[in-house]
Amino acid sequence: MLSRYGMREVRLAYLYWEPRNAENWPECCQHRNEAEDLAARVKQSTVRLVPMSYRELWAEWQREGPPPHLPYLQTRYNQSV
Repeated sequence: MLSRYGMREVRLAYLYWEPRNAENWPECCQHRNEAEDLAARVKQSTVRLVPMSYRELWAEWQREGPPPHLPYLQTRYNQSV
């Protein structure tokens, strides 16, 4: 299928915040499951949906060379509720 982006992979990031203790919150677990289910439902699309929490994004940034503002984001948003 020819698309605007040719043969390049196009990813649409669905970023969401979760508290550090998200596993203690059924609402967080349900949201994560729903986001992963949606990504699975649209996996045949030419645009790949990639749901991830901010903490997962930060971990990816750590592996690739973090931006200078990462410590600020982690201090401000990596909280428990």
